[in-house]
Amino acid sequence: MNHKNKILESFIIQSFWGLGDLLFITPTLRKIKEAFPEINILVNTIWPQILEGNPFVDIIGRKREGIFLEYPAPAKCIKPKKHHIISDWEILKKKTGLDIPKPDLKPEIYNFKVPEVKKGIGVQVRYKKNQWHNKKIWPFFDILIEKGKQKGFDIEPIPFFKNVRQFIQAIANYRLVICSEGGISHTAKAVGTRAIVIYGGFAHPSWNGYHDQINLTNTLDCSYCYNPFPCRKKPERLCMRQISVDEVLKYLKDGLISNQKN
Repeated sequence: MNHKNKILESFIIQSFWGLGDLLFITPTLRKIKEAFPEINILVNTIWPQILEGNPFVDIIGRKREGIFLEYPAPAKCIKPKKHHIISDWEILKKKTGLDIPKPDLKPEIYNFKVPEVKKGIGVQVRYKKNQWHNKKIWPFFDILIEKGKQKGFDIEPIPFFKNVRQFIQAIANYRLVICSEGGISHTAKAVGTRAIVIYGGFAHPSWNGYHDQINLTNTLDCSYCYNPFPCRKKPERLCMRQISVDEVLKYLKDGLISNQKN
């Protein structure tokens, strides 16, 4: 081991927030293991299936102990200054004393099969209601599905899966997903599924998005608020409501995918 690095035999990380929050640490786990293969990594999480098959994690646990990864969050009214993946990397560097190489902005999942042919468009219809006063929720997902079908797109609501493995595989099987920023958008990035992600003006894609996804934003004088309190403008979520169904469909029509069913 490099003499400049603190000698560690193992360390523990805990991640008990959303699915996306766990995915944010996965590219850093790769960098740690590649640089320091002798270190054992234990991750405590409520999402163990996300880490199944990950060659850069030695033990998956559920105890509430270990290094807590906490990037700026709406609950603290602190806006991020960098991507959450980079914030996690910096926390782990500081807490472990290791000179960890900078990770790529790409979450990693290993417990899915790469489909021979990706089919269809999956649209988010389920989400955490009332979180941040629904500011991350685009109100027109159901209308999008209806209009998309009328125009001949192979489009459907993403079903609810109690089993995380089934959810991961379903996202991997789609040619494209349309969703708000969250577990679906981060899973799509990890499994190589294209995505249209509707941000509105709550968060900026540079904080938790990816350059090769289509990120739809709407800048008002209150964007990007990252504000956990009710909207100042009326109607609520004006930044979301002003992103139309036709605008989203435009990205399908312009060749992101074909409307020919495969």
